Amino acid sequence: MATLITNAYCDRKAFYDYIAENGITDANDDNVIAGVLNGVSRIIDAATRGRIFFPRVATRLFSLLRMNEDWQIRRTLKLDFDLLEVATLLNGDGVAIASSEYYLDSPNFTPYHAIVLRESSSTLWQFGLSGDSEYVISVTGVWGYHDDWASAFVSRSLLTGNMTSSVTTAGVTTGTGAIFSNGMLVRVGTEYMAVDGVSTDTLTVRRGVNGSTAAAHSTGDTLYQYMPMTAIAEATKRIGMQAYRRFGQAMSGGQVQVTAAGVVITPKDIGPMDAQLLASLASRRI
Repeated sequence: MATLITNAYCDRKAFYDYIAENGITDANDDNVIAGVLNGVSRIIDAATRGRIFFPRVATRLFSLLRMNEDWQIRRTLKLDFDLLEVATLLNGDGVAIASSEYYLDSPNFTPYHAIVLRESSSTLWQFGLSGDSEYVISVTGVWGYHDDWASAFVSRSLLTGNMTSSVTTAGVTTGTGAIFSNGMLVRVGTEYMAVDGVSTDTLTVRRGVNGSTAAAHSTGDTLYQYMPMTAIAEATKRIGMQAYRRFGQAMSGGQVQVTAAGVVITPKDIGPMDAQLLASLASRRI
């Protein structure tokens, strides 16, 4: 059974291109490569103290702020995880707060670390309906770390047929299938899908991944590819190559023959430059 690549920071084709000798790779190694990419990506998450560098839709709860502080603190909701965008913000009393009533801090770059009620807004944080203050404010949105969220999704193709919420194949514009690869995270509308296979111009996809909801889509809808941060993607390739090469037993015609069944990432696979990068990106809020 093929190993699925899930939220890896490099897709299989990009990794092929990075490690290939004279452009030749061994398809029999695909399961090992999938294990390497999955393993390296989760090592990166752990090394950055629980940060994730892929988008995940989720609802997180927060307690009511203390009201005996100054204006900025009273209006600021500090977040415990990296926020990329807000879908719904519910006050403690369950009433939705319009996006015009707050801003995400800092507005100059992503990810965001706080939600601040505007000075012009009459909205204040509210207690729960039973008068409680603990975990009564609800933030539903996209969470994760990306230093350029506005450019994180790139238009790659169009759907060539309607999709119900349950089908697991997606037809794309003729000739664009070669763009896609196992391990890519793609988006149509607000739904995230994981690409598990490519056959000419037909993708095999897992629907509604990363907390998103599978939905119906129409012919002509745009399919976007998620682009992880460049630094993280390149680190994944470098660390992955070191781990992968340790499984190589012989080189013949540019093909790496892999005999090991498992994948173990060791400290020696992570070079000084990547160790420094991951240390610089470690979360300070966990």
